[in-house]
Amino acid sequence: MQNSMEEPERRLATLLQAAKPYLSYLASTLGERDYVVFITDIDGKCLLMHRSPSMDKLAEKHGLGTSWSAAHIGTNGIEKALATSGTVLITGTEHSCEDLHCYTTIGTPIQASTSALLGVLGAVIPCNGQDNGLIILLEAAAFSISREFAHHYKEDVTQSLTDGIYHNPFIGVIVVDNKGIVRKTTDSAKRHLLIDDDRDIVGLKVTTLFKDFCEQDFDAFSSDRIPSVSFIETIASGESLKCLEVWVSKYFASTLCCGTVFFIWDISERVSLENKAHHLRHVEATGDLIVRAAHDIRNPLSTIRAAAQLGLTTDDSRKIADLFLKIQKYVDALDEFLEDILYLGRPQPKALRPALVLPIMEMAVGQLEYLAAEIGVHIEVKAESRVLDAMIEPKSLLRALINLVRNAIQAMPKGGYVEVALRNDSPEFVEVDVRDTGPGVPAEIRERIFEPFFTTKTGGTGLGLSIVQHSIVEVHRGKIEVVSEAGEGTLMRLLLRSVK
Repeated sequence: MQNSMEEPERRLATLLQAAKPYLSYLASTLGERDYVVFITDIDGKCLLMHRSPSMDKLAEKHGLGTSWSAAHIGTNGIEKALATSGTVLITGTEHSCEDLHCYTTIGTPIQASTSALLGVLGAVIPCNGQDNGLIILLEAAAFSISREFAHHYKEDVTQSLTDGIYHNPFIGVIVVDNKGIVRKTTDSAKRHLLIDDDRDIVGLKVTTLFKDFCEQDFDAFSSDRIPSVSFIETIASGESLKCLEVWVSKYFASTLCCGTVFFIWDISERVSLENKAHHLRHVEATGDLIVRAAHDIRNPLSTIRAAAQLGLTTDDSRKIADLFLKIQKYVDALDEFLEDILYLGRPQPKALRPALVLPIMEMAVGQLEYLAAEIGVHIEVKAESRVLDAMIEPKSLLRALINLVRNAIQAMPKGGYVEVALRNDSPEFVEVDVRDTGPGVPAEIRERIFEPFFTTKTGGTGLGLSIVQHSIVEVHRGKIEVVSEAGEGTLMRLLLRSVK
């Protein structure tokens, strides 16, 4: 009787021992996102939890010791995973509990090699924070926790590596040893990779199955300390391309790496829908662009026409000279406007290469010093290091910086201060900050400042910040952060990917 009472406690303690490092890894991977990740037992009781500070209120109410069972808080992803022994996602008002109406809950079962349910790996994120990569990450972590449990519980690790394969009809799995040799695979993995059912791939090098993950990639991954990587694999399927997302995760037994698991997910339908949506947005945006461009071109053309007609009716040489200067000014403005339109409309080079960022910053500021001097704006360039480099396309970055600094200068017609600073506070990004002492951006228009043609300046085209966003987000695959309050100036932060 005593042994039977001790057995569940031992399994529970072993589960927590196995789960702790993976829960910590999930927390570090999610980084600054809003999240809660936790482990429950088979009754839905929360045993272990990590969360971001922004989720403290939710965690206090539904944290350690509380139950995520249907009887306690109704429908949610965790209780559904317990009931179905499969990964389940519940979002928004699908939850019974009002506390969860703004969130998405995801539950992934943790199972022993005998398929017995041990508990659930759960996650809670805001509704707008959902992505497919997170689901794969949770699946991979749950699988690894199951294998770790087998080791600590003194199950046969070798047997669990070859036989204890995770079964999911939508996600293919390939298990390989430390030499990259396939030891086990699922039918869904072969289906995703378009491999004939009767072809046996056990014993093959896993790198022979992928075009975008070669032997050098596997060696680099094996020697690195990171526990997982991901890549996109494309396969010709008839006249179309099949897109697969592949998550590669090391399988540990205690501190010993026993092999690697490849999780394969067919994302062709999602990519197709995204491409169609992008095309529709492009068609809509192009029509809007043409209408607005025609309107903005007509105004200066009317001024040019009026100046020319006035010049024909006067013999005053001074007046004629003034009219020619006016015509020249508006022609130059039109030329700049059309160049901006062409930049947004034509494909931009996206081949990024490692290059120093500071010389491009200095070049952009140099081109605008005359404009700043005219209205009494002082510009200062600061750099944490002159040798900070990033993955960039130099011409596109220069254009973005010119538009950003010009925008800051023009926000202070009575003079002020602009600081352009370069720093490297994170391993992932190099930061370029453009800070001004202008009037700031009112909260009610902050979300619209990157829209094409949106402007609050008299005579402005509204394309400057659209070009910045296109360059940084589309071309450089980076990020833009805006920090501004009315009357307190504006900080525009460009995040460029570091050289790795």
